[in-house]
Amino acid sequence: MGGGEGTGLSRAGGGRAVRAVLQAVAVSALGVLPAFLVGALAVQIRADLDVGLGLFGLAAATLFAVSGSLARPGGRLVQRLGSRRGAALAAALATTSLTVIALAGSPAALVAGLAVGGLANAVAQPSANAVVSELVTDQRLGVAFGIKQSSIPAATLLGGLAVPGIALVSGWRWAVAGPSSSPSSCCWPRWPVAGTPGGRPP
Repeated sequence: MGGGEGTGLSRAGGGRAVRAVLQAVAVSALGVLPAFLVGALAVQIRADLDVGLGLFGLAAATLFAVSGSLARPGGRLVQRLGSRRGAALAAALATTSLTVIALAGSPAALVAGLAVGGLANAVAQPSANAVVSELVTDQRLGVAFGIKQSSIPAATLLGGLAVPGIALVSGWRWAVAGPSSSPSSCCWPRWPVAGTPGGRPP
């Protein structure tokens, strides 16, 4: 038996591994949040921009189409940058996406914002996966990735809560702008990384 099995979660310390998993959840959720927010806020956005329901299907499809088509190059980019810098890039792109959506005055701007969100998601998912792989022992990877996968329903939950919590009180634009200024969007430079600057353990 290796020493890592007796010490629990991580190669670099349990606290760092737990923080890494939680931040992986946050960055993964941030990557898909624009699509779920726009879907949840469709009634308010439709009334404001005077657009048809079909636009929302197109907008959500745009994010996932961009994300899917760029997933492979996004993964290669994260390999070059390392998980910390990859996550910082994903957070910056997601923040840009939410800002463009919040300021959108036309259907084209709304779709453009979700296209940027697709770029963010293409980088966010491999960054989150990389840091979990780097810091969590093989014996706990299943648990860690299971927790990380909770990011998708978490993003859906946040999108739904944004309607009664913010949109109906302050308007849909504030509901979209809120996550772009949250601390989670700015915490990635402190992403716990084991080993070399590229993020891989020695």
